[in-house]
Amino acid sequence: MLRVRLLALLLAAGLAAVAAGCGKAVSKGDYEQAVAPLLGQVDAALSLVEGASAGELAAAAEEARPLLLAAADGLDGVGAPKGLSEAHNLLVEGIRELADDVVEVAGASSSQGIPEVLDAIAAMPSLEKLQRAQELFAREEVTLEIGSAPVATTGAADTGS
Repeated sequence: MLRVRLLALLLAAGLAAVAAGCGKAVSKGDYEQAVAPLLGQVDAALSLVEGASAGELAAAAEEARPLLLAAADGLDGVGAPKGLSEAHNLLVEGIRELADDVVEVAGASSSQGIPEVLDAIAAMPSLEKLQRAQELFAREEVTLEIGSAPVATTGAADTGS
């Protein structure tokens, strides 16, 4: 049950992260195409954690960390459409922080109970940045995917997650 909740929160963070952009002036469509494979890397990294048993969680998080950091580095090199640089910067920073947060929470999970771990997940600093990025992308109607889960934003920020 802990693994399922951890996964759900991490995937929600990943989906929130899916909404961001920085740099050169490019179209939204070009941006979406450029970031799609990098967001696939985020999905793959979170899948490692999702598939881990409680005993494997810390090792899976350590394995996911460099994948998340590589995806963030790749995203950092992508130019954002006009008006999306703040969202893009939050996405990059949020994924970098998520890499550390996942390892920290997974490491703590072996010595804490489920309520404490869930509190730690909810308090991960990366989530706030990723949620803010999602809100900013939603305003600009940016559509991105993590793996096979499309995230279509239609102008209204979803703050109910």
